[in-house]
Amino acid sequence: MASSRFSFLLIPVFLFALSMSAVAAERDSVRVYYHDGITVHAKKQSISRAEFSAEKGTLGDVLEKNGFSVIRKGVFLAQDVYADGMKKSDIPVVVDDERYQCACPNRMDAPISRISPLDIELVELDKSASNLQAGLGGVVLVRRSEPQDSLRYRGSLTQYMGSFDGTDAAFQIEKNSHRISLRYVEGEPYENGDGKSFRDLYNYTENTPYRFGEASFMGKSGPWKYTASFMYSEDISFPYLLMDERNSLVYNASLSYDDYKLYVNYTDHTMDNGLRTGYSTMQMRTDATNLTVGLKSDLFEAFYRRWNADNSIRNRMASIQNNMIPDVNLYAFSVRKKTDFNGISVAGKAGLSWYHIGNGDVLPYLRTVHPGADDDRLFPTFGLSLSHSASLSKSLSLGAMLDVASEAPEAEALFINVRKMPNTVWTSGNPELDQPLRATLRTSLSSDWAKLELFGSYIFNYVTIDNATVGAQRYLTYSNIDALLAGATLELKYRWLDVNASYTYGNNETDNRPLIEILPLRITTTLTTPEFSGLKLYVRHKYEHSQNRVDPELMETPTGSWNTFDAGIMGCYKGLSCSLDVENIGDAGYYRHLSYLRDPFASGYRVYEPGISASLNIRYAFN
Repeated sequence: MASSRFSFLLIPVFLFALSMSAVAAERDSVRVYYHDGITVHAKKQSISRAEFSAEKGTLGDVLEKNGFSVIRKGVFLAQDVYADGMKKSDIPVVVDDERYQCACPNRMDAPISRISPLDIELVELDKSASNLQAGLGGVVLVRRSEPQDSLRYRGSLTQYMGSFDGTDAAFQIEKNSHRISLRYVEGEPYENGDGKSFRDLYNYTENTPYRFGEASFMGKSGPWKYTASFMYSEDISFPYLLMDERNSLVYNASLSYDDYKLYVNYTDHTMDNGLRTGYSTMQMRTDATNLTVGLKSDLFEAFYRRWNADNSIRNRMASIQNNMIPDVNLYAFSVRKKTDFNGISVAGKAGLSWYHIGNGDVLPYLRTVHPGADDDRLFPTFGLSLSHSASLSKSLSLGAMLDVASEAPEAEALFINVRKMPNTVWTSGNPELDQPLRATLRTSLSSDWAKLELFGSYIFNYVTIDNATVGAQRYLTYSNIDALLAGATLELKYRWLDVNASYTYGNNETDNRPLIEILPLRITTTLTTPEFSGLKLYVRHKYEHSQNRVDPELMETPTGSWNTFDAGIMGCYKGLSCSLDVENIGDAGYYRHLSYLRDPFASGYRVYEPGISASLNIRYAFN
C-alpha cells in the first residue's frame, strides 16, 4: 500500500516544482522563518503564555506547541485541544473575544480546525486561569487581522493526497476597512498506515465525503467595528463515537465600540448514525442548539448561554426519547484587574456562574443516582496569578508563577442524561458536583535559544467520570476527586535545530491510582536548512512514548509508543508562498493515547492517525 501512495506523491512534487520555478529566480527582501508548516514572524513568550503570529497552515498546527496538543476524533475538521492534563471546556477557544461554545455534547463542533487560516493574525496559548475568558486550564485566544484601507486580496489552496484526498480553498478581498472572506473544504476520510479506510476499521457503509464552508464579513469605521459570518458543515465522520456530524450551521454577528464588544453566536447541530452499518437495526439521532450572547471589555465579561439537545434511540422493539441537555441556561459575569507590585505581576479575576435548567422533568432521572439534584446551581469563580521574572545574565532569565483558580463544572457533567436500551450502561450528570479548585506552581528557565518549564498542580474536586449502580442498572456518571498533575515542557531552537518536548504525570490522589486520559512523553524534533535560492527544506521526527499509567476501572487501556518522520520544502517570492509537506513517510499505522473516548456515545474504537500523505499549499497575497 505504501508504494502505491508514493505514486500519488509524484503529482504534488511535480506541481510544486512548477509553482516554485518563479520562486527560485529571485529572493524576497523580507526575511521569513518557517517551522512545522507555520510561518512565524514573531514569537513572544512569558511564564505561562506564548504568542505565535501564524500565516500558513491551520490552527491545529500551532496547537502542537508550548505543551499543547490536538486530539484527533476523525477527519481533520474533527479535533479538540489538550494541555497539561486539561481538555475540553477546561481550555476554551476564544476568537476575537467571542466564545464559540459547542452545541454538540460530544464536542463535534469544536472550533479549532474551523477558522480560516487566512484570517488568523495571532494565536495566544495561555495556561493561566487569570485571563478573563480562561477556563480551569487556561485559554486559546485567536486574533483575526483587521481589514485595511488599501485594496488587498489573498488566496490559499491546499491539496491533500496520499492516504486521504481533500481540498481546502480560501479567498479574501478588502478595501476601505472592509473585508469579505470565503472558504470551502471538501474531502474523504483518510486511510491509516495499513491502508485501511474508515469503512474497513469503524463499520461505515461507505467512505462518505465531508464538506465545510464559511463566509464572513468584517468592517470598521472610526471606533466602531462590526462582523457577520456563517459556517456550515456536513457529513463529518467521528469514528470516536457511535454517531457522526451530519449537519451544523453556525451564525455569528458582533458590534464593537472602542474596547466594548457585543456578540451573538448560534449553532444548530445534528448528529446521527446514518453512515454506519448498524443503522438498519438501531437508529440514533441528536439535535442540539446553542445560543451565546456576550458583552466583553478589557475589564469585564458578561455572557448568557442557552443549550439544549434532544436525543432519540430506536429499534424494532422500543423507542427512547432523551432531553439529553435539558435546556441549560448559564448566566456568567466576571471582572479582571492586572497590576505590578514591587516587581511582581499580579492578575486576578472574580465572578459568578449561575446554571438553571428549563426542563425540570429530567430531575427524577438525575435524582435516581444523585438524590440531591436540583435545577439551579450557583458557583463563585475566580483566578489569581502572581508572577516574577529575574535576569540571571544577559541571556538567561528565571521566572516563577503561582496560579490559583476555581471554575464551575461544565454543564454536561452537571445535567446530561441519557437512557438507553435495556442491559446497557446509562448516563447521568451529577448536579451535586462541587466546583474544582486548582493551585499551580510554574517555573521557567529561559535563554536566547531554549526554554524549560516545570509545573505542578493540585486540583481539589477535580471532575472525572465514574461508575455507579442503582438496583440492577449501571450508570456512567461524574464525581469529584483530588488530583495531582505535574510535568515539564522543553523548547529548544538553535540555528537549524528545533525541539519541542512535553511530559505530564497525573494521579488520582483520592483513590491513589493513575488519572485517566493523560498524554505520555512527546518529542518533536525539526531540522531546517538555511535558505538557498529562496527555498528551505525541513525534516521532522515525532515521537510519543507508551502510556502504561491507565485506570482499568474506567475501561482505560495502555497505548504503545510510536514515531514518524515528515519532510517538506517551502519558499516565497514577493506575494507568493508555497510549501510541499509529506507526513508519516514510513506509512506507520498508529494511534495516540487520547484516541479513545469514554463518553455516553463512545464507539469503543481507537482512532488511527493517517498513513503517508502529502499536502501542497499555495498562498498568494496582493497589496
